[in-house]
Order: sequence, then structure tokens, then C-alpha cells
Amino acid sequence: MSNRSALLIALAGAVKAAATAAGIPAGNQFENRTADIGSSQLPALNIRRRSDGGLSEATSASRTRRLELAIDLYGNGDSRFDVLDAVEGAITTAVLALKENLYYVVSVEVATDWDLEDLAIAYAAARIVVSIDYIA
Repeated sequence: MSNRSALLIALAGAVKAAATAAGIPAGNQFENRTADIGSSQLPALNIRRRSDGGLSEATSASRTRRLELAIDLYGNGDSRFDVLDAVEGAITTAVLALKENLYYVVSVEVATDWDLEDLAIAYAAARIVVSIDYIA
């Protein structure tokens, strides 16, 4: 199995386990979903690959590549912010632990962008962007 395949499996497993522990049911965890997520499926998450390629600053002989994923979180109801905060924290911890557990991971960066955080709106959405540099 290639390092890329092993990384994707480990990352998806870590994210889904963290999300389940933080309160998102396994049935509401999606990969590369393009259809809208209905209110009956909230809270939910969707893991989507943004890019996977060589580093722009690397030489052509370099085996280091960068995988970028977007993990979109959706919540609703009065506890939506508490649930999403818990999920975000659990996922961030799990993703950062990958560097310690996988020898071929060079670096991990995690950033969060709250797309919609308004007390007057019944749902909230956040995006966690994960960038992982790894040896191919």
C-alpha cells in the first residue's frame, strides 16, 4: 500500500472516530458528498479532498507531496456551537497526532474557518482545512 493510500485511510479513520466521540453519528459522516445535507442529517460532516500534488517549492526529484482536505461541519439547534466546537477540537487533536504516529508525515497544518456563526440562524457551518506534507 502506498503512503498516500495509508495516509488517507488513517486520516479518514481518525476524523470519523473523533467526530463520533464528539457527537456526530456515523450515518451523518460523508466523504466527497456534493448533494445538500438536509436538516434531518444534522449534525454532520463531509470530508473532501481539495488537492494532492507535489510541493511548489520542492525540486522535481523530491518525493514530498502535499495532501489538502476540507472537513465541513454542520450543526443546528440550540447546542449547535457546543457540538461543532467539540467536534473541531477532537478532529484537530486527532489530525495533529498523525504526525507522531506515521513516519512518512513531514508536517501537518490545521486551520478553521467559520462560514456561518450567527445566533439568529438555526444552523452553523465550519470548515477545517488540513494540509499534510508527506513522503510519497
